Amino acid sequence: MIRKLKQIVLFFTVVIYLVFEELVWERAVAPIYRFIERLHLYEDFLAYVKNSADRYVVLVLFVLPFLLGEGLGILSGLLAARLYIVAAIIVYLLKIPLVVLAFAILKNAEEKLHTFVWFMYSHKFVLKVIDKLKNSSAYLAVKNLVVVLKNRIVAAKNKILASIRRYLRS
Repeated sequence: MIRKLKQIVLFFTVVIYLVFEELVWERAVAPIYRFIERLHLYEDFLAYVKNSADRYVVLVLFVLPFLLGEGLGILSGLLAARLYIVAAIIVYLLKIPLVVLAFAILKNAEEKLHTFVWFMYSHKFVLKVIDKLKNSSAYLAVKNLVVVLKNRIVAAKNKILASIRRYLRS
């Protein structure tokens, strides 16, 4: 009974994670993230964080945009649940620059952040959970199903577009 309940929870966790990763992150957020990252808006700031800032300053500079971004993510989810879709999208888009900043600080000052033992263990724990989730049989099965569905949708879309093109040519 408990094993079955664990499997159900894992399945829904995997589905939610995949929907977020495939639909939200990969299709919408990642291109914006990469665009902002290419602008190098934070270059001087990141050099300061990496080379000069005290570890406590780095921690605050990481935690503030991270928590604000997560708060906006939660607010976006609540707005979407209440069917305020446009507002949810706008709030989620406001989250992206904060996430870019937090990830950039983490990437550039990971050593300083890992001087806080609790942070290092928390960070490693989160990475381990994500890795474990991505290597689970449920994740792999659902991901394969998503790929099959995505391919069918793309094939159907291409077929419809080809029919429209043939119609317009005639």
